[in-house]
Amino acid sequence: MQVRFTKGGQVRLYGRPYLVDGYVDGYWHFSPQDPTDEYARPAKFTPTVVRTLAREMKLTSNAAYLAFSSNLREALTCDWGAFSTTEQMSAHKKYPFVKAIDELELVYRDKTKVVADLIKSVNEKTTDPFDKDELPEKRAVLRWYLRWVSAGRDIRALVDFHNKKGNRKSRLKDWELHEINRAIGETFNAEIRGSETATWRRARNLILLRADRDGLTPTAGAKKVLGKNAIARVLGKRDKYPLIANRFTKWHADMQIRNLGVGPSGDYSLDECEVRAGSANLNRSISGISA
Repeated sequence: MQVRFTKGGQVRLYGRPYLVDGYVDGYWHFSPQDPTDEYARPAKFTPTVVRTLAREMKLTSNAAYLAFSSNLREALTCDWGAFSTTEQMSAHKKYPFVKAIDELELVYRDKTKVVADLIKSVNEKTTDPFDKDELPEKRAVLRWYLRWVSAGRDIRALVDFHNKKGNRKSRLKDWELHEINRAIGETFNAEIRGSETATWRRARNLILLRADRDGLTPTAGAKKVLGKNAIARVLGKRDKYPLIANRFTKWHADMQIRNLGVGPSGDYSLDECEVRAGSANLNRSISGISA
């Protein structure tokens, strides 16, 4: 697999916008497209790592990213904990099927009988099976698989967006969102970390205080001034890594991010070992041909 870049071109690295700086000293160099993004860091990768990232769809063209649906783009920016239990369960229920398709030889992935038998087999073995009358068809499973692969095999791409059905618009006003973010900074994303519940209480109080001070009217129809999932939704749109690192430690952030398959850009540790391994494989192949 050969990956080509144009110097100055736009790419997406773990969903974040980057520019290609060029190939120097055996590394492809990338820089954040938005210099004000404090969480995006310059990155460099060997060609071996670049091919791996591209194959796993963690490094894509900007056009490929923009081709995702708005729901999928939003999902890939959300913290896993911001999804409801129902949404998380919907993703876990689909995962065994896309994993089985991924392990199937490429020539069989479009064979109706092979895929149909695979779906039945997986459903019989999974811990959370579909009812027989609700068993997904080949077209649906392949659609899940394509979405999952295109998103870098990230489980968040398998979430059902039931909350997106209907003509819904954001109900919170800008000044309310400002107070929510202020509460997160003071209570949640702090050295002495508070819970989401404590953050919710602080945000509610800040909204009430500002409304009284400035003569503003909180969003009509919101129960208790602020919905119970408001904090989770705002947190879900923030970068996960610095939140975990600030609240706990960098080690905790590294471990949790690794499980999601996303995280801050940077050099891969031991990438020089991958280069040597590649050279060793090449030498063995050449030796075999010579023999």
